[in-house]
Amino acid sequence: MFLNFEENRIKKASYPDLICDQIVDALKDGGMKPGDLLPSENDFSAQFGVSRSSVREALAGLEYLDVIVARNGRYYINEDVQSFYKKKMLYHYRINRKHQADVFQVRCMLERQFALLAAQRATTNDLKFMRQTLASIGERLEKSADNKGGAKEQQIYGAYLTEAFIKFHSSLAGATQNALLIRIFDRFKDIMFPEAESSEYTLELFGDLYRKAQGIVKGIENRDYVRTVSAMEVYLEAVKQAYNLADEEA
Repeated sequence: MFLNFEENRIKKASYPDLICDQIVDALKDGGMKPGDLLPSENDFSAQFGVSRSSVREALAGLEYLDVIVARNGRYYINEDVQSFYKKKMLYHYRINRKHQADVFQVRCMLERQFALLAAQRATTNDLKFMRQTLASIGERLEKSADNKGGAKEQQIYGAYLTEAFIKFHSSLAGATQNALLIRIFDRFKDIMFPEAESSEYTLELFGDLYRKAQGIVKGIENRDYVRTVSAMEVYLEAVKQAYNLADEEA
């Protein structure tokens, strides 16, 4: 499954990165799956032809990225490795709170184009999916309003609503019928949408976004791209709160 590095004569400083890459590649290729037990440090060291310290450094990095988890002195592939891909993207693009204005600006550019093209090209199935997604958001908002739970329950509602809104925006991207725009959205959606627990999202804001999203869908239903883009502008102005950018220009 894994390759010995000796024949490549690669500098020792690059061994941990190479080990990480091989483990991630094995995940992508299906050679390893979530929950699989990793070889021991000694086995890795012998198989890769590197020192145990290099193996240990690589495993520590993968554990930090949530690719692997430690249990009873051994490492396993994390059951939820998707968190790794998000962290990797955040690291690669150096995205943090200081760069939220840049992220929001790019999101606005994309969302405006989604709205314009969706109003022109959305199919009956696209509209059906948008309505279903908004309906599920509305139902969850009603439940959250009726259930005055604690912080933990509110966090659960927030996480669900965030995912539901991402699904709604995914349907907008799909309605453009533009394969490249759809791929761009899929590639960057994890950094385009702040996580509920690390942003200014509140149930009140979710409710406001839900009502404004209905205006976007109404414009698309009427094939009125001017109204749709205008509704998106209003929506994005509300979204700005979640990025802590209420006083900045998009």
